[in-house]
Amino acid sequence: MSQLLLVVTIADERVALPAAAVEAVVELDTLIPVPRAAPHVAGLSALRSRVLTVIDCMRSLELGVTDCSDGIREAAVVELDGHHYALIVDLVEDVVEALSDAAPVRAASDKASTTSSTRSTISA
Repeated sequence: MSQLLLVVTIADERVALPAAAVEAVVELDTLIPVPRAAPHVAGLSALRSRVLTVIDCMRSLELGVTDCSDGIREAAVVELDGHHYALIVDLVEDVVEALSDAAPVRAASDKASTTSSTRSTISA
């Protein structure tokens, strides 16, 4: 089964998101801080009269913290359970076609435990 993937970079790693799940790719220039929010919530932003919860993907994945002080950040907008989220990424590369189905991969985390993720071959 062929699937389109949006290839982005997070913390110098290429990541593929299902393109069908991405509503838009945007540049965020203003973030409104949210007091007492979870550490991975970078703030709120607006897009076409909708409020977006902005997620710092690097912090969420425990890969560091995204520097939002320079102003404009790229983000992929997704909807989950009726809520809109902007996922901050370092770079949006391209939309490509998956060459195979996703396969499970085991990856070690910093805490010496393993987590499950998926891997798919993509064409560049």
